[in-house]
Amino acid sequence: MVDEIICGQCPAVYRPEQIDAYRGSEKISTLALLQRKRQSGPPSKGGGSTARQFFRRAAGLRAEPRPAPGPNLEGIDRLRDYTFRCPNGHVVDGNSGDQFGLAVLGASGASKSHMLPAIVRELETMSALRKLGVKLRPALYANPKLAEDMIEVYRLGRRLPPTPAGEMLGPFGYKLNTGRPGPNGAAPDYSLLLFDIAGEDLGAIARIVEAAPYILLCRALMVLIDPVDFLPTAFKAAPMSDREKLDAASDVRAGIRVIAETLGEVWEVESSRELSIPVCFAISKADSVDWPADFDWESQTRQVIDATSGGMDLSECLRAYSDATRNALENLGGELVIDEIEECFSPDTIRFVAASATSTMPTDAPDANGREWVDEPEPNGVALGILQLLDLAGAGPQPAAAPVDA
Repeated sequence: MVDEIICGQCPAVYRPEQIDAYRGSEKISTLALLQRKRQSGPPSKGGGSTARQFFRRAAGLRAEPRPAPGPNLEGIDRLRDYTFRCPNGHVVDGNSGDQFGLAVLGASGASKSHMLPAIVRELETMSALRKLGVKLRPALYANPKLAEDMIEVYRLGRRLPPTPAGEMLGPFGYKLNTGRPGPNGAAPDYSLLLFDIAGEDLGAIARIVEAAPYILLCRALMVLIDPVDFLPTAFKAAPMSDREKLDAASDVRAGIRVIAETLGEVWEVESSRELSIPVCFAISKADSVDWPADFDWESQTRQVIDATSGGMDLSECLRAYSDATRNALENLGGELVIDEIEECFSPDTIRFVAASATSTMPTDAPDANGREWVDEPEPNGVALGILQLLDLAGAGPQPAAAPVDA
């Protein structure tokens, strides 16, 4: 059950009774009514009411046997394929669980369209964080686009087209369990909501508010930094001039600045450094970057899992690997980008990660089967970015317990 439903287009937060459930073009019910059917439980199969059982015990009679568990046929309607809409007709997510909105942002060409299916591929298909208790599963009410995109990229080996300007994609809802116990001791499920818009729609405050208002309601942001034009990568055959690197870094910095300024204006704070929203800056296409010899970006996720399994505090470990990525970025000439990030956001709310949606370079032309990657594409580092955000948001796995002195 969820009490607050995010509409990323209004933008607004609604109650379940305000959300209509459609099958095709026909309004069938409301989300609140469907939720009540889930709560109603299985019908009685004998055993009597609670009051009847109480009076039998009071009279010294043996309690009637309790009913055996069985299917709740009265609630089967909620399992049908519904589309949920807010009062203004926008599609919203109707899955159970506390809604955790995540926006993946980045300039055109930053591999943003591939990063969304990469999140699902690495967290759900590859179970990259399962040893830490973080699990992603398909939701009851699913938007099929990300599943279709995963097939297109990871099975068929084809590149995805860029998101059209002015078009918001999502929300894509997935069931996320982080393994952190809730108030009742059980680990609650989140409804992870993923959104996507074109990089062209992130160029100005007014444009963001018009085309990507969901950003204002998200609980975490992943900002992709395209390294191609200001870091040494396999995409560049010849060395870049200082002017080219400076201009490319300036474009990256401008994108970071406008995101910070937009959030600062909406939250009405004196400085964007007062914002508390977690932000992970992901150097995308990490497989193409000519990293320093002592920076092993490919094994970072495994190293975090091994270190925390050995008793290291998770937050401390994640901060250490974030610092290592920041330092590697700085060593390659990313000082101005780092300065912009740390000028716009508080160090307590940001992390860095190196990530690739495919971990393989694209080919110049598709092969006979239409495949467009040199090797079999698989994501790497994307799940670590999600883990960084969950940790910053206080929703990550339970930190390792401190050793007890003998």
